Amino acid sequence: VYGFAEVKYKQLIPLAPSVQTDLDKGGAQVFSDSDDGELTPDAVVTLSEEALVLYVKALALLAKSMDIAGGWWARKNRGEVFGKSAQGASPTSALVGTRINNVVQLVRNRFNEVLEKAEFVRLKLIEGQKRLPSDHPSHPSNHSLESNSAGTLGTSTDHVVVSSGVTAEKLMYDRALEMSRAAAINELTGED
Repeated sequence: VYGFAEVKYKQLIPLAPSVQTDLDKGGAQVFSDSDDGELTPDAVVTLSEEALVLYVKALALLAKSMDIAGGWWARKNRGEVFGKSAQGASPTSALVGTRINNVVQLVRNRFNEVLEKAEFVRLKLIEGQKRLPSDHPSHPSNHSLESNSAGTLGTSTDHVVVSSGVTAEKLMYDRALEMSRAAAINELTGED
């Protein structure tokens, strides 16, 4: 989920000119001087919505991981995970505790990173929606808070409305289907 959200995120972020290079057939770098990399407001909204729902799903999974680790620590502190040896905590318990602690630190760092990126994408979505024509369904003037409460994210003063049908599960399913089809075609044609 995180990797897929990162793909969408990187499509929203313009690369620095020094990084925007393409390789030609000879392997030499070819620099692109065109400004065709600018996304339309509709593309920004679509990418932002997709990235946001994927990041929110990733945050939910990371929060669940922290809950599981917290439950493990609570059981460990009550002595329910490993039995106590005559000398106190067993070496296995200490090793597992260290590993769980490392995982918790990794999950916490990733959670904070994803939260920052989700906030950036949320702001990008709001900005993109404001740039849409006023008659576009995703324009903020067409969002009624009462009718769209199921599709909103945010606080009561700053709602973010995501188009209906944009869910992390659907995006992941469609991507898995696309990858499976590509793999089947590659297998049939003998390509890598």
